Amino acid sequence: MAALGLAAAATTSHVLDVAPLWGAAAGVAGAATSVAVGAHQQTTPSGQMLRIGRWAASGTWLTWCLATTPWDLNTLLALAVGAGISSGLTPLLAPRAPRASATGRGGGLVLRATSQLEREWETRLARITRRSGYQVTHTEHWDTGAGYTLTVELPSGMTRRALVPYLDALAADARLMEGCGVEAAPARYRGTVRLLVSTVNRMAHTIDYPADFAPRSILDPITLGEHRDSSPAQARWREHSALVAGQKGSGKTTLLNVATAEVGRCTDALCWHIDLTGGGLSRAWLDPWLRGETERPALDWAVCTPEDAAALVAAALNISTGRKASAFEKKMAADTSLLPIGADLPEIVTFVDEGKTLLAPTTKGVLGQIRKGLEQLQDIARDSAVNPVLSTLRATADTLSPGIKKQAVCRVAMAGSDDEEIAYLMGWKNLSVEDLAGPGTGFLSDGGPARPFRAYQLTPRRIAELARTIAQRRPELDRASQQHAGEAYARRYQRMRQTFGGMRETITLTPPQPAGDGGAGVARPRLRLVEASSDNWLDDPTDIEEVPATTSEPVPGPARPGADPTAWLLPGETPTTTDDVQGEDLLERAIAVLDTAGDDRMHSEDLATALGMTTEELAAALREHGVRPLPEAFKRGGQRCCGYARTDLHAATQRHSNVGA
Repeated sequence: MAALGLAAAATTSHVLDVAPLWGAAAGVAGAATSVAVGAHQQTTPSGQMLRIGRWAASGTWLTWCLATTPWDLNTLLALAVGAGISSGLTPLLAPRAPRASATGRGGGLVLRATSQLEREWETRLARITRRSGYQVTHTEHWDTGAGYTLTVELPSGMTRRALVPYLDALAADARLMEGCGVEAAPARYRGTVRLLVSTVNRMAHTIDYPADFAPRSILDPITLGEHRDSSPAQARWREHSALVAGQKGSGKTTLLNVATAEVGRCTDALCWHIDLTGGGLSRAWLDPWLRGETERPALDWAVCTPEDAAALVAAALNISTGRKASAFEKKMAADTSLLPIGADLPEIVTFVDEGKTLLAPTTKGVLGQIRKGLEQLQDIARDSAVNPVLSTLRATADTLSPGIKKQAVCRVAMAGSDDEEIAYLMGWKNLSVEDLAGPGTGFLSDGGPARPFRAYQLTPRRIAELARTIAQRRPELDRASQQHAGEAYARRYQRMRQTFGGMRETITLTPPQPAGDGGAGVARPRLRLVEASSDNWLDDPTDIEEVPATTSEPVPGPARPGADPTAWLLPGETPTTTDDVQGEDLLERAIAVLDTAGDDRMHSEDLATALGMTTEELAAALREHGVRPLPEAFKRGGQRCCGYARTDLHAATQRHSNVGA
């Protein structure tokens, strides 16, 4: 039919005496139009060459006819031969066949997208990016019904990063609801991308922390919440330190509580807290222990004053450097370059909750020394499993040390920050606070692209439940690390009771009384409780208010991380160990106390007082003999606390007698 039409056009033009140049012009115009149509239809390169060849031959033949005559036999034979060759090459005009799917199973071929949704997204991608060649090879709807995932093959030469700037425009073109969006995630192969399209703003709904309190390992990812597609928002903290930025009311403290719960459940990790905002973060985790419901706290160590924080950071640095030598044989036995951790050698995760002063590069005095110690931990403590998790109110150059930001592989920017702060923290310029859904949401990056997520909600009641579980299950710090930590670590429980215990109720200290004739005077209290508030932080030691001395000196504190740990002792005290309070007759003395009281059970605090020990010293001493507190708290004297049973003490005595025999 095309050959007959061309012959008719040649005959008519010859009769009308049309100039031969019009034949050449018609051939060029037809070839250009045919190439443009072929590009839109994704015609193969060979098909495009065929289109050009057809029009070139037609234009040449028509020009020859206009210059001579179309009624020549050779001219008509040339037309017939050209028509036959063109008909035989017609299959080259078929559209390009789709390549093997990047997500296909078994390496099978995936047919070209036929569903309306896939065709719609192919057209949308081509229209927004002004590039053709997109192919949607697979569509997977989310189980929650909140969206779907598209597997897209990109045009030749295009990368996933080049598509990222168009994601907001794609979401707007798809008319997605506020709070919904499009994310670009890596696929199995380069040149293929997964588009996560959320159609329901699930991030606007509260997601409770899972009810499963089962033991876990720090080697597994830490789950902080959920992404838009309901996949877990996870980070790995065995080797990496973390940095969380969020203003007041952004949900930063709730996120730190969730992180504490995740690490606390690990049987090979311990939680340390530096809480310089008044103790709000640590208080809920310590409450069951302060009430006597557990033998030990869920947090292995918690501090709420700059001086105590300096002692904690110094201990962490000493442990980090000490483990490099003390645990070398364990690395050799495991034949690994990374220190093997477990219940006998747990990782230490130090959470730091502060306002904005501590991490600022201009901070001086005690806080400045703490910041330098934390930076040093980030630098040297990866292998020795002493990692910090830091938080700050602002992610700006004047409130966040560049060194701390660079060393934090895991970064979280909570809602409330503006786009500039998010870009400074994440180093990613295509994030917007408009993609978040208010407090409790944020961007999470664990070394890769940042993704929006909703943090789990964890209420104080559930924190108390977790604290009781963690207190019974968590490991103890290995003996070598305890020695490296020094006296500050050995006396931590006593200090925690004095600082955090004072937050629950007002304690009135009895002033010293003059000694009567023939009697001993009442000793002046050795500690003065001060309100743990950021208003009381002092960088210059000369600004510390002097307490009028009576019979003892003021309580000293370590001036800097790395200072002599014995400076953390109370005046007149000497370093103690459990060996100082353990005696061969400890079990008999404890049984005698119970017999004198006429009871078969006694609270830990009461028994320790009767034996002249602290509850921590008593627990450590009896643990050496295989005696532990009863798992359930019981009432005595109107109070419900944990304690010891006479039957357990007597059984331990019998075991020692059998060993001696």
